[in-house]
Amino acid sequence: MSFWVYENRVVNKTRVHTASCPYCQEGRGLHGGGDRTTGSWTGPLASLEEANRVAAQFARSDNRCCLHCIPIAARSPVHLLSHARVAESDFSAINPRPVASEEHTCLVSLRWEIAGHLSLEPGEKIQFPTVTEKPGLYSIRISLPNDNELRYIGETDNLKRRFKNYRNPGPTQTTSIRINESITHHLKFGATALVAIATDFWLGHEAAVLDVDLREKSVRRLFENLTISLDASRGIRTLNL
Repeated sequence: MSFWVYENRVVNKTRVHTASCPYCQEGRGLHGGGDRTTGSWTGPLASLEEANRVAAQFARSDNRCCLHCIPIAARSPVHLLSHARVAESDFSAINPRPVASEEHTCLVSLRWEIAGHLSLEPGEKIQFPTVTEKPGLYSIRISLPNDNELRYIGETDNLKRRFKNYRNPGPTQTTSIRINESITHHLKFGATALVAIATDFWLGHEAAVLDVDLREKSVRRLFENLTISLDASRGIRTLNL
């Protein structure tokens, strides 16, 4: 068995993994990308002891073994001490005492894919690009003739069905009616509109990559609100109310 060390420069930590860990994959990482600007892999290393030494050399503030691939019994005394402190804090729930406030650091990522442009058919019907029926996020980016930009970000459990609703909104679908009218108006007066979708999401916390189930509306809303906030911070005008 060989080991790898991942140095995460963003959140100032290192994690020791076995080579076969799904989060390591022989140093290729979760998505097979290997080294990135945010962090890098060191290995293969012959033993857990050697991996711990290498991890310590990075002098990061948080240095631990992966909770997924390295059992507690195999960890070094330093890591066992960390585990004991966690167990002690759990015990405080039975014997309450003042504790420090908790802090959680997460990394989130989503990948946008260009689906295509919007156009108007005869009768002013909006032609949407063909997309998957998967759940995910979508971005409608309207570029105006004066070089300004409008953007609408949404989430749905079925991308294909959502675009159908925008093309043929029902009388009670107030949001679909509003977006349909906005797209139609701007396309009629010389704007262009581009659609992108996102179905590949990543959420990392501590030593693990958390499951992201896009069937859950709360998960989709998390990424939707994050994307809207990022657009606002860059001064992009939004059609989201």
